[in-house]
Amino acid sequence: MMNFCTNRRHLIAAIFLLIPAAASAQETVVGFTAGGKQHLIRVAAQRAALLKPAREAAIASLERYAKLCGPNWTMPTLFIDLVDEKADEDHPELEITRDREAELPAATDGSLAEQEEADVCRITLRRHPSGHEEYSQGSTRYFIAHAAAVGVQQFNGHDLTEEGNSTTEQSQWYTSGIADWMASKVYELPQWGERLPKLQIGFAAALGKPITEMGPHTYYFWAFLESQGSKPMEVLRGIPLAPDEQMEYLRKLFPDLQDLMIRFAVAIAKRTLSPLPDHGSIWRKNEYEYFMPRGGTARLESAPVAVSFHTITVQEIPEGGVVMVTPGNLAASQSWGALADGTVLRDGQTIRICAKDIEQVVRVMVARGNADDADEYPTLAIALDAAPCPHKPEPPKPVPPPPKPKKKKKK
Repeated sequence: MMNFCTNRRHLIAAIFLLIPAAASAQETVVGFTAGGKQHLIRVAAQRAALLKPAREAAIASLERYAKLCGPNWTMPTLFIDLVDEKADEDHPELEITRDREAELPAATDGSLAEQEEADVCRITLRRHPSGHEEYSQGSTRYFIAHAAAVGVQQFNGHDLTEEGNSTTEQSQWYTSGIADWMASKVYELPQWGERLPKLQIGFAAALGKPITEMGPHTYYFWAFLESQGSKPMEVLRGIPLAPDEQMEYLRKLFPDLQDLMIRFAVAIAKRTLSPLPDHGSIWRKNEYEYFMPRGGTARLESAPVAVSFHTITVQEIPEGGVVMVTPGNLAASQSWGALADGTVLRDGQTIRICAKDIEQVVRVMVARGNADDADEYPTLAIALDAAPCPHKPEPPKPVPPPPKPKKKKKK
């Protein structure tokens, strides 16, 4: 029969045996192969449900990007860390950095040993700021596909500026925007889960700013360039790292920026880029809103190399009257304008609109090219006419065919 001391020794030994097992149960480290390289993913026990979609997205992304970019591009080594930590102002949901001296853990199954000073794209995915696990598999796939695309940029000369600041943070209009475009080649946008409406809302809110100042919301611009025959990856290849040189790069790359921005504006208006936010969202999100008692002149403050949407509310339109719209300074400001219904505006040419058709609101879309004077803006003069709105006669109804003769019944 064992005495108390013997039992105690066995208990202590058992506790020490359990400690490593308990520690290892807190996380899982899995190695996988993609793009001809070995990668790691570490998952906290509380986030185990994300392991499969994250690994599948990483493999699908790297294989797609290797084909998209071609043999002259280097694919990154990924270290994906799904941590059990709530995102906050200092720690974003998705954090992507190039770590040239990373210390990597060993794979739980022993397939990959611990490594020191590995050069990796470190992808950290934290919990939603609410603290809950709110990511669907669609959102997880998007996060990993987007992060892997940024990793491709990092490993091909777009990770650090000369000052040591992160290009990913300084120039999100192309780093993040092209990453979203690349991710759309892996998973179509409707498969992005909760991230798709955020992309749409962000784009609607960013319109009106120069392309290089739209932040990460430029996916639709890169999709538009692709539709015009340009290759975003070739554009990316030549973009200078210094942000103050990037606009000049666009000007040289596209000598007629005015025409390019007009076509971009038309693509937005006609919704040929999919899936764009609805027009109501675009008009509601713009910051260019003007109020007039009975008329006046609105200065449409639009930035160069931008597409902006302007809402002019005329508060005392006579019932049944006419609103007269006269644009000005379009040519001088290198701008193009159109009403919401697609009617193109021309300097000095007055357009008469039935008040009942606009409900006190005139909506104008402006596309501006490579303006020499950033403070030179197009204008729109609004005047009212109490004359009744021209009546549009209804088209004549077609004459009904003559009735067919009734067949006589045989006796």
